[in-house]
Order: sequence, then structure tokens, then C-alpha cells
Amino acid sequence: MEQQILHIEGTVENVLFKNESNGYIVLDLDAGGELITVVGELGDIEDGEGLILEGNYITHPKFGTQFKAEYCERKLPDTVVNIRKYLSSGAIKGIGPSLAKRIVAVFGDATLDIMENDPYRLSEVKGISAKKCEEIAGEVKKIFSLRCIMSYLSKYGVKSQFAMKTYQKFGDGAFDVVQSNPYILCGNGIELDFKKADSIASDIKIEKNSPKRIIAGIQYILNVNAMGGHTCLPLESLAVKVQEILQINERDFYSAYNIALDENELFEYIKKEREYVYLPDYFYAEKFIADRVKILSDFTSPVDYDYNVLIDLEEEE
Repeated sequence: MEQQILHIEGTVENVLFKNESNGYIVLDLDAGGELITVVGELGDIEDGEGLILEGNYITHPKFGTQFKAEYCERKLPDTVVNIRKYLSSGAIKGIGPSLAKRIVAVFGDATLDIMENDPYRLSEVKGISAKKCEEIAGEVKKIFSLRCIMSYLSKYGVKSQFAMKTYQKFGDGAFDVVQSNPYILCGNGIELDFKKADSIASDIKIEKNSPKRIIAGIQYILNVNAMGGHTCLPLESLAVKVQEILQINERDFYSAYNIALDENELFEYIKKEREYVYLPDYFYAEKFIADRVKILSDFTSPVDYDYNVLIDLEEEE
């Protein structure tokens, strides 16, 4: 029986553990006076942030009950106390407790809004030089870029771990990349399900016969078949499946298919006048194996080779 998805929200009281490489985090969440330990790949969260989470409770053999979050919506602190706590936690490189206190004293509860939209106003704070203001502005841009892509993808029910991978892959430009081509999320080490990317693309009015959609659909079908043990598919079978699933015509299929071949996003192998279509990884893997087998075959000793001579030579040594 499928577990019911639970919803909790609150303010981050304390970040207990953070893995910078994959965004996995352990934190204490103050949910209306109740302290809940939350775990999950939620990104670079800091003390004082507001979180809206979806997931389930799990029992860790060592640490007991924890809330494993699958979805996360982040809310910037909106009170002076929590804003100061957030900045004091080291959330933004170059700002410590003392400077955080001075910044909040100048801008109050508008601090984070100013830092996001007009960070150069930080030079109004005593002790922040033009150079330091420039450095902080750069750090602020990084933080809000990650927040932007996480918030955007969460609207489509995309788990936080995919947003984190997207940011790690594309950096500060992640949002613009996804807006330009949501299907980029299906590959590049992100591996979001095609149907999720398709829902985003539909929402931003990408046409159903767009080559980027059709190429991603072809790759999706080839990946599904690869999981079943098929490293390639006959072109005629693939064409029928893609047209049926994506609801496109044959002309649009072949137009996109040829683009993918030209850009090495797909590979074709012809055997006995029949075309077989591969994803790049499987094509290169099979080519490597075939090349190695040929080398072994070329160097294989003749059938009538007298191995007794070789044995005698070895025994003499």
C-alpha cells in the first residue's frame, strides 16, 4: 500500500549536517513549537529559513524518528530575528554575526529583499567597502539562483534532488537553461522523467512537434527499452512508438531524428539494409566490444597450431 504524503512547515532551528556535493542535509525544524529532525537532498539551507515540506516519517536505526523530505519550498526569513539568524549562520560568504547585526540594523525586515534586488545598497552599512560589497553581491547571486530553480521546479512536483543536480550542472544560469529547454533535465546526469519535463514544456508553450521535444522523447523510449535489456531499436519500430506516444506525425519524427543524428545525440547502425538506433553510450560500448573481439580474432592462433611446441619452450625456462 502506498504511503500517504505528509505536509509540514516551520523555521529551520539548526542545521546539523550538510553534504555540499549532493545537497543532502540534516536539520532541526521548529514546526509550531515542535522540533522535528528533517533529512533529504534539499540544497544549501541555513538557520532561520522557512520551509514547506512534503514527505514521510522514517525510523533511523541510530537517530530515531526523522522526516524524510521529498519536496521542499523555501521561504526567506521575514522577521528581523530570523533574518539576523539566517545571515549570522554563514549563509552568505563574507557575512558573520557582527556584520549581520549591522546590516539588519540598517535595513530591518527589508534586508533580504534589498540583498536580492539591490545588493549594492549594502555599501550603506558601516564597514562594507565597495570591494566587499561586490564580493557579497556575487555570493547573493549564487544563493538566489539556486533558490530560484528549486522554487520553480517544485511547482511541477519535481523533487529537490533534481533541482540540486540542475544547479550543480548549469550553475547560476540553471533557470534560463531550463526555461529554454526543459527537456535538458532528462539527461546530463539529472535524469528527470520525460513526462515531468514534458509537463513543464507544455506549461511554457513549447510546441508538441518541437524537435527538442521529439529528440527527448526518442531518448526516453530508448532508455526505457535499455532498462529491459535492449541496447537499440529498429528505426521503423522506434518511429511508430514515438509517433504514438508523442502524438506527432511521421514527417516531424524524421525531421527531429535527422537533427539528432547530425548532432550525435543518436547513432544509427545499418545491418542487412535495416537501421538500428542507439543512444550514444550504448553505441560506443557495443563498438568498443566489437573492436576488441575483432582484435582478438585477428591475433588468434591457427586451428592447426601445435601447442606442444609452446609448452616445451615454457618448460625449458
